Amino acid sequence: MITAAVRGRTEGTSEMTEDVSFTTPWRRELATVRAGLERWVQRRYGNSATVESLHAPDNGMSSETLLVGIRADDATHDLVVRLAPTAEAYPVFPAYDLDLQARAMRLVGAATNVPVPEVIDYETDADLLGSPFLVIAGRCKTPRCEPSPTSIRSRPSLTTSAS
Repeated sequence: MITAAVRGRTEGTSEMTEDVSFTTPWRRELATVRAGLERWVQRRYGNSATVESLHAPDNGMSSETLLVGIRADDATHDLVVRLAPTAEAYPVFPAYDLDLQARAMRLVGAATNVPVPEVIDYETDADLLGSPFLVIAGRCKTPRCEPSPTSIRSRPSLTTSAS
């Protein structure tokens, strides 16, 4: 659970309101997340791999997104981790299917020239971070993440045939 401060506009005016604090119960504590990510990174990339940076942007309510920098094989890698909502979170969707999202990104990437980030992993072990999670390659900038140019492979054009 994280407490955040927000500044907004009063309805119908351009005046800024006072800062308002609120609690976001769907956000996980980063120290706990880091420990689970360290276990996942070491399982996937070897015991010498480490989490070098971890940032949770203040946006999104359908899922949690984490921007993660890891060091593995003497190189740094930027990853974006999308976590399924926890059971006690306020669900935006009746079902949150990260496996379907991963398969859709892989299918679009393989069958079209639409740029999609490379799916690194769909992890079902909820013991690591408290829920399943999806890992994609990315170039992370606080607070924004973009697909990495090196993670978007050249793809064949989508063609259709007329009957």
